[in-house]
Amino acid sequence: MTKITKKQHFIPRFYLKNFSDNGKTMYRYDKATENIASVSINSVCYQDNLYEFKDENDNLLYCNLIENILSTWEHEFSIVINSIKNKAKDKRNCKTNCFLTSKEKEFLSFFITVQNYRDPYYINELEEKFEQTWGDVLEKNSCRNAALIESLPLYKSIDEVKDHKIISLFKILRNMSFIIGFTNNDTFFTSDNPITMIYDTNPNDIEEVTFPLTSNLVLYMFKTEKSPKSFKNKLYCMDKDNINYINKLTISRCTRWIFSKVPFCENFTIK
Repeated sequence: MTKITKKQHFIPRFYLKNFSDNGKTMYRYDKATENIASVSINSVCYQDNLYEFKDENDNLLYCNLIENILSTWEHEFSIVINSIKNKAKDKRNCKTNCFLTSKEKEFLSFFITVQNYRDPYYINELEEKFEQTWGDVLEKNSCRNAALIESLPLYKSIDEVKDHKIISLFKILRNMSFIIGFTNNDTFFTSDNPITMIYDTNPNDIEEVTFPLTSNLVLYMFKTEKSPKSFKNKLYCMDKDNINYINKLTISRCTRWIFSKVPFCENFTIK
């Protein structure tokens, strides 16, 4: 009998391990309680049956359909991120004018896209909208199912989703400029909502994207037309101001939890 995965992580565990000293635990700051603790990677950023379709009696439909697709893609994403980590170790690559391959840029763009729409808070907001619009004719689980279909149509063909917002966002990200920033120490935080997108007045006009990849690597993306050619697709050493900027964005974007590879200082606060 096929084992069903009930505990479904919305922040991939392979990703969180990049902020762990032993691959099992990391330090967590809880914004709600201001508590700092060492926690297991397996114990955070998950919900039971988060991506499961259900009938009106709460029976699971198409068990683990979305979860299995996400798991397969996470494996591919982890290979790409490990490749970037290995290349970044060789600081001679700071001199290259094409640090990331086209494949790596596409994978990073798609990872960010999927991560944006798999967020439980986004799915919950969409479910509430369906309930407000169709709640008088649809069961609650039907509204939830509709939210999952709208958020993560990952099981559909490219032709079926070619006009979907998930493809639109991917295309925008893919056409931005990329920089991988590095530090020599474990200075970057991550969170339960690790990707920051800064928009212009138009919600489809993304100015910047920041995404900590590891405790010492960050992906920084920006509009191509607003950057000098010499600053595109580079491996770049981040100074103190750069590091503070990235961490402030990560902190401001978090929903509740901030994670770190190294212990937080005793007086750490986000207020």
